[in-house]
Amino acid sequence: VRWLLQTRVRFTPFLARMRFVLFPRADLIQHEAETALLKTLEEPPDHTRFIFLVRDLSELKETISSRGVIVPFQRLSGPVIQELVGSAGMRDLDLLGGSLHMLPFMQTDLFHKLKEMIAAGLKHPKALAELEQWIMNGERKKFSEAGPDDEYDYGEVVETMGLLMLNQTADHARRREIARAVFALKSELHRDMVGSNAAAMGRFFFELAAALFPERANPPRREVQTQAGY
Repeated sequence: VRWLLQTRVRFTPFLARMRFVLFPRADLIQHEAETALLKTLEEPPDHTRFIFLVRDLSELKETISSRGVIVPFQRLSGPVIQELVGSAGMRDLDLLGGSLHMLPFMQTDLFHKLKEMIAAGLKHPKALAELEQWIMNGERKKFSEAGPDDEYDYGEVVETMGLLMLNQTADHARRREIARAVFALKSELHRDMVGSNAAAMGRFFFELAAALFPERANPPRREVQTQAGY
């Protein structure tokens, strides 16, 4: 929460007029996070709105609910969700983050190819290197043209790639390192500096390799024993 307030909320959005900060499990907010949020909730910036989701209002701390507007709603039924996602598959719904904006991209062959290469790259460093080459060698243009109206921002595709990696990684420490690398990459892409994106992507995959395969990034030292006097 402190990272969010210091590096995101205090600044205006890059593209949109308004930023929405979503807490999908607001019942998990602990005391320190709640304390850090209160001042911002009392005097929120004009360009940011907070949405706290809970299954029952009693699960949300009163100090938070008293500073907002309560909007009750029901979940979509299974058949309705299946009709919306179509061929994308129910298992990938978490990648959408509650928005259907990237759903058409998830229904493309390019997305399924990306998903397969990520699954392989998380298991072996050679496959991870192949994923990097695949993305760097012209796939960026394909990503930007994946939608019917060429509406996908490269950063959004990168975020989808990061979410795929997180969903396919069970180890908590590795998930944390992947998330950190994805945020750093997106921040670099937002700067939109000429020639910097390729370097940022290379650094991203270097950090991934170090997090996923630490034994290869830091090989054990070998001690050479010699005879006395030599």
